Amino acid sequence: MAQPGSNGYNMTVNSYDSSQFVNVVKGCNSFTVINTGDTMVSVNGIPLFPSPTPATDAGDSVEIKGNELDIYQGNIKLEFAFPLGAAPSCVIIQQFYTAYAY
Repeated sequence: MAQPGSNGYNMTVNSYDSSQFVNVVKGCNSFTVINTGDTMVSVNGIPLFPSPTPATDAGDSVEIKGNELDIYQGNIKLEFAFPLGAAPSCVIIQQFYTAYAY
């Protein structure tokens, strides 16, 4: 439970395996993208390379984060590089406010 004068938050965790625009959760303050597959993926133009051993280790990651009370107003665009590997995959974690007057 949020303390008086503070904002509560929660998160979503979803996996993706194709190029697409990802829906931004209402009240999103930050998101993290982790390359969990065997193919390079770009998020909003930032390349994330796969691990040399994707079966046991995650690849590159990036966090896009606002300051306290900031709400992300942009898009999340995923683009997997061609040729695709055997298992293209990434995880996106979105943190969002649950008690915010927006």
